[in-house]
Amino acid sequence: MPGSDDEDEIFRSAIINAWLTTRLELDKQLVTLSSAGIGVIVVILSKYETQCAYQNFLFAIALTAFVTTIFCVLEVFQRNADHLTTILTTDTDSDPVLERLDFIALWSFRVGIGFSALSGFSYL
Repeated sequence: MPGSDDEDEIFRSAIINAWLTTRLELDKQLVTLSSAGIGVIVVILSKYETQCAYQNFLFAIALTAFVTTIFCVLEVFQRNADHLTTILTTDTDSDPVLERLDFIALWSFRVGIGFSALSGFSYL
C-alpha cells in the first residue's frame, strides 16, 4: 500500500506526542500539588501547636517527601531536553535515570500525601 509507511510514522509521532504531553502534565501536577502540600503543612504548623514529637515527625516526613518530589520533577524537566535530543540522534528509547526520577517523584508524592493524612488524623 502506498503511503502506509508515512501513515505509520504519523501515527507513531502522534502517540509519542500524546505520551510526552501526558507525562509532562503529570509532572506539572506533582509539582503544583506538592507545593500546595508544603503550604498546607506550614499553615497547620503555624496555626496549631503540635501535641507530641510524633506529630512533628509525621510532618517532617511529609515535608521531606514533598520537597523530594519537587526536586525530582525539576530534574526530570532539566534532563528531558537532553533525552529528547538523544532519542533523535540514536536508537535509544529510554533513560534509566529519568525513569528512576519519575518513580521517586511519584512515590515520594504518595508518601507525602500519606504522612500528611496521618499528621492530620493525629489531631483528632
